Amino acid sequence: MAKPACMPWPCGAPADLPVLAALVGTLQGKTRKQQDPFSADTLACPAWVMARPGGWTGYASEQPPSPITLHAGPNRFAAIAHGFALAQMST
Repeated sequence: MAKPACMPWPCGAPADLPVLAALVGTLQGKTRKQQDPFSADTLACPAWVMARPGGWTGYASEQPPSPITLHAGPNRFAAIAHGFALAQMST
């Protein structure tokens, strides 16, 4: 049996990939401490992107995002992805 092909970002639907790529740039802060330190081909990168809209600041010196933050992030991401899809349809 053939092994299924892996997506470059280990996340949900392939349609979410452009949204994640666009969000990385907008969620990163101006300082180096608030930059996404993870490679795009790891699970940590989409997790970082999901935690930022959930309210996590991204500083390495603070605690990791809580389960509540990681629950709120994907909910906000879904709304952002829906808006992104609507914007793509109108262009």
